[in-house]
Amino acid sequence: MKIRANGIEYMVERYQKNPQLPDVVLLHGFMGSGRCFEHLASRLIHFCNPITIDLLGHGQTDGADSPNRFSLDHQLLDLQTLIRQISNPPRYLHGYSMGGRLALRFGLSHPNLIKGLILESTNFGLQNQDRINRRLQTDEKRALAIENNFSAFLDEWHQMPLFQQGISLPKERINFYHAIQRNQEPAQMAHSLRGFGTAAMPSVKARLPDIEIPVLLLAGQGDLKYAEIAQQMHKMISRSTLSIIPEAGHRVHLEHPQAFTAEIESFISKSF
Repeated sequence: MKIRANGIEYMVERYQKNPQLPDVVLLHGFMGSGRCFEHLASRLIHFCNPITIDLLGHGQTDGADSPNRFSLDHQLLDLQTLIRQISNPPRYLHGYSMGGRLALRFGLSHPNLIKGLILESTNFGLQNQDRINRRLQTDEKRALAIENNFSAFLDEWHQMPLFQQGISLPKERINFYHAIQRNQEPAQMAHSLRGFGTAAMPSVKARLPDIEIPVLLLAGQGDLKYAEIAQQMHKMISRSTLSIIPEAGHRVHLEHPQAFTAEIESFISKSF
């Protein structure tokens, strides 16, 4: 279904509406869509009402004319508007990678709207200005590559070490994932990198101790960078649960759906 939020038509998928169960809103990563979570629905519906959102410029959600519309403030306002329309409390918010950055900041800005946070392979932001500048340059190079030859960019993206650390996926599953990425609009992906990339979002590390709602931190054992970040966050968030999934890389939900959903079920059972 399409839901309008601040001038943008968002694609939302609700898999069931059981009043006895909490809602879980799932946010995908860069170049993804809500369809990235389709394979989880049959497991999730046993203990929650899964709801997916195609984020701005992704999947079947409208795009925008400039990177400015992709800024954190705009997307937080969109998500607040959407959540109030599509979900009833109690609700949990999950985010993967790019979606995790948005979910984390939503939890800091609107803790009263969610029962808990589920952060998968999520970064709290860059602090060092030199690192921020380097990442801004990297994102600009990637945005230009997307605009010039999206197909070639995707070939290089799929070979990044970040996506080589997990188990070997069934061919049909990885092909489905790659098809979602190929069907994105290149101009919107470039806008997303420029307006909503890691370096464009300020670090919230210093604010992590302020989080009082329950938080589940998920990372793959093979994803050393994000496993370390998850461990840092676990030390700073008092009500956090840390789960490092064996034989998984950056895309835990894709590589180990059974372990992924089991961790979420356990988390909800203890905090619902």
